[in-house]
Amino acid sequence: MTKYIIPVVAVLGMALGSFVTGSIKDAEASKLAADLETAKAKNLELVVEAERKANEISETVAVDHTQAVEERQAKTITITKEVIKYVESGHNQCVIDSEWVRITDSATPMPRTSATACELTNACEGVPSMGQELEVIASNYNVCQAESDELAAYKAWHRKMLSMRGDR
Repeated sequence: MTKYIIPVVAVLGMALGSFVTGSIKDAEASKLAADLETAKAKNLELVVEAERKANEISETVAVDHTQAVEERQAKTITITKEVIKYVESGHNQCVIDSEWVRITDSATPMPRTSATACELTNACEGVPSMGQELEVIASNYNVCQAESDELAAYKAWHRKMLSMRGDR
């Protein structure tokens, strides 16, 4: 019977060792899984915080840009009205220089006849008035300023996003 006791004890010892080793590995695996979940939760918090800050920056820049657009539009409308009122009042000698007309016409992709050109050729039917031409110029200026404002807003947004990330 002693002959069987040693192998049985050996098998029981191996089983017990395997169980203990497995329990230790399970405990380590559980600890690693818990650590991983903690790291995921912390990372998610950081991502949510970064997104919240990015949204705040975007909102701030959008509000600033909207305010700048409203101020610029009010100025452009006032300037346009005053220029047209002055030109159409008839109490002035406002004449567009023929060289200016040539430069403006060459910068325009489509050929057109200006008021000054019609006055020079006495063929003024269907030609816009000086006030209409100045209104178009003021409108073009407004478009240019709008694009400039938009670019400035994008630059401000980009700078703030970089500073949030710590790049600048």
